[in-house]
Amino acid sequence: MILSRKLFLSSIFVVFLFLVSSSIATGEISQKKRAETYKQLEVLASVLTILQENYIEEIDPTTTIEGAINGLLVSLDPHSSFLTEEDFKDLQDETQGTFSGIGIEVTIKDGLLTIISPIEGTPGDKAGLKANDLIMKIDGVHTSEMTPSEAIKKLRGPKGSKVTISVFRDDWNELHDIEIIRDIISIHSVKGYYIS
Repeated sequence: MILSRKLFLSSIFVVFLFLVSSSIATGEISQKKRAETYKQLEVLASVLTILQENYIEEIDPTTTIEGAINGLLVSLDPHSSFLTEEDFKDLQDETQGTFSGIGIEVTIKDGLLTIISPIEGTPGDKAGLKANDLIMKIDGVHTSEMTPSEAIKKLRGPKGSKVTISVFRDDWNELHDIEIIRDIISIHSVKGYYIS
């Protein structure tokens, strides 16, 4: 019985040592990763400093850092994005109530502003916009350098105001300019139908 107890205590001690050594090793790996991250952040800070001192125009650090963060997220996937306080408010408006615009959902796909889908019954839907349509320009401004949130801001505006978008579709040979009158867009998270 004493032998079994000693064996049991020895086993617990061995497991304890294994866990401690594993956590130390994990901590070392984590520290190495943190050190590498800080090293890269120093590079970013150095680049920003060089730009501030030598760029032809004055650089706003906040805008530049936000651009760097957006670039970081875009390099991961097209769905992740950084939201400023204003962008977050816009997102809340989109998901919780109403806003004034043309009523389409967009994303960046292969570097191009792409319609995910028009919202049923909205000006975008009535104008014939379809999923996978490419929006190449908004009011004559190329969308190739816009983030989805920047494009959404340009598509929004007061009810009754006009916006012209240049759209390309797979079976078209050229861009089509489509003028759309903005309206109040109501958000419905669930569609419902009466069946009798």
